Amino acid sequence: MALLTVLFGAILAGRGRYERRAVFPASPPVTTLPIRAPLVRPDLTVVATVKVSERRSATVWMAVDSGATGVTMPSDAFHGLGLDALRGVTVRQEDPTGRIIVREAGLLPQLKLGELVVDDVVTAIGGGATVLGQSVLAHSPWEIDWDRGLLTLGATPWAATTETVIVPLRRVGDAEVVTLQVDGAPIDMVLDTGAFASMIPESIGSAARLSARRLPPTVMHSLGGELIVRRLFSGEARLGAASVGRLELAAVSTGGKRASLGLLGLDVLSRYRLQVIPGSHLALRPRGDVRKTTAARIARWSFVPSTCPHPGCVHAELAPAGEDAALTVTLDADLEQPLEVLLGCAGDVADTTVPTGSSFAFGAPPEVARHVRVRLPSRARGSVSKITIPRGARWFSSAGADCHTLEALDVSPIVPVTTEPPPPGHDGELLATFWP
Repeated sequence: MALLTVLFGAILAGRGRYERRAVFPASPPVTTLPIRAPLVRPDLTVVATVKVSERRSATVWMAVDSGATGVTMPSDAFHGLGLDALRGVTVRQEDPTGRIIVREAGLLPQLKLGELVVDDVVTAIGGGATVLGQSVLAHSPWEIDWDRGLLTLGATPWAATTETVIVPLRRVGDAEVVTLQVDGAPIDMVLDTGAFASMIPESIGSAARLSARRLPPTVMHSLGGELIVRRLFSGEARLGAASVGRLELAAVSTGGKRASLGLLGLDVLSRYRLQVIPGSHLALRPRGDVRKTTAARIARWSFVPSTCPHPGCVHAELAPAGEDAALTVTLDADLEQPLEVLLGCAGDVADTTVPTGSSFAFGAPPEVARHVRVRLPSRARGSVSKITIPRGARWFSSAGADCHTLEALDVSPIVPVTTEPPPPGHDGELLATFWP
């Protein structure tokens, strides 16, 4: 997933506009798609199928990016489908700095997202990720339930309740814009599920006299290039009636059509269940206890049996090994594909939330780990992976007392998907540890 997104664009044919638009069903179905990794990072990618002909189709992972104008596909992926660029048609896009990017355009004959089938989808060709943007998202209401790991397209608008916060949206170009209050100053922000961290133009933060601090030059990658962040603004933030708390915002130099707009990213959006009614409003509801939704979250994957004795068909034991910890993971069942697994201490009733990578984007995490994410290359029932967690003995200190048995809080397929068996003796891989 890109850190920032391309925000504005136009599809051009010669000197005019290319008028062909995607064809949606007259009565679009409600379709629910599993999110690859909703609890960490988070990784807001979903599976789609591109159908080229009756005999040819391909499964692709698409980053759901509400800050992107439309669909984008890397050149190798597009041409690998046997498709050619549209002659004389280009997509003109503008990145957050105001830099113009012109890409070839192509046409996907059919894009299937669960039960939703869309024909003749124009795509920009290029970039490093396959992106699902506003040309699809803006067609109907959509919502994200992080705790269950689900994206719903064609969602039924939520009824007003005491736990629902409604925040007005307005359209600026192809973007949905919301007003974020920071220390009482209103700042217009693009609703951007493709942004890892929220950011605002440096001129806007300075004009609002927000608190600021310097940090070493930090590279943030975008679909259109890179941004260097050297300064952070901070303040008490609110979205409508919802208190976001103290929020740090990257200061960026911007230009072009979005020179006065910030990006509201996953560091904020992943704190809520959210629903977007395009051009109308953003609805927010509080998230729940992730332990109580473990079964429902893992059940979003049909290839993981629900009859295993352990959640996600994964049994994990942790033992001290000097200053490190030795993790042993055993599979309860044969699986169609290898897994990434998020583990936490079994029976830890106080562990109700899993922080995303976004939640400490610009700060150091706490010292004591409470969750670990590992990659398991083996797929066979009874296969054992042994993984060393450096300095993992801290798991047996106060925050991780008696944490000898771990349980899966989430599982997800490894991307790119592989069905090849691992080499003999190839153990699992430690990806990351996460903190309360």
